[in-house]
Amino acid sequence: YVQTGVTLAMKIYKPGASMDNDGVKMLTHEYALMVNLSHRNLLKPQFFDVCDGRPYLILPYCERGNINKMIGKLTEEEAWKLLRDTASALEYLHTRKPPIIHQDIKPANILVADDGTYMLTDFGVSTSLKATLSRLSIDEQSLMSAGTLAYMDPMKFSRKNLPIMANDIWSLGATVFEMLTGELPFGNSGG
Repeated sequence: YVQTGVTLAMKIYKPGASMDNDGVKMLTHEYALMVNLSHRNLLKPQFFDVCDGRPYLILPYCERGNINKMIGKLTEEEAWKLLRDTASALEYLHTRKPPIIHQDIKPANILVADDGTYMLTDFGVSTSLKATLSRLSIDEQSLMSAGTLAYMDPMKFSRKNLPIMANDIWSLGATVFEMLTGELPFGNSGG
């Protein structure tokens, strides 16, 4: 930001196309749920707006990026820190009224802050909003709403695949496993 000298990041939803009014209303509602959250391990959006039908968020910039580049390279000590920071953020989200289920825990959604703290991002986006953003087929929407296939728990493959806290916990375990070993527990097929 030029006036303050603070570097920020911008996330644009649907950068190539505009979103309909229902999608914008849904995203606005979900941003309203996130705006009052406060936890040291959540990368919370600082601003939300819509320009020409394209919603966007302004977020703190994490120069170190996400933990993808650390897959298979984490020490045991660093893995415990990752687990502590991310589980703490999940506990905070899960104890909100109503609970916020992340639905997409994976290395790409965990950033490293300047001080080395692990920060969970892309939280609070509901199943219906993910479907609106992606405009996928019904079959693809059911997979998209559940998160990323490789990090899904066995419950997501059943008929009762409603988002529950246990889904996030499974995905966090799969993520930590991958960070330590360089391999996903069940390959790209998920749980």
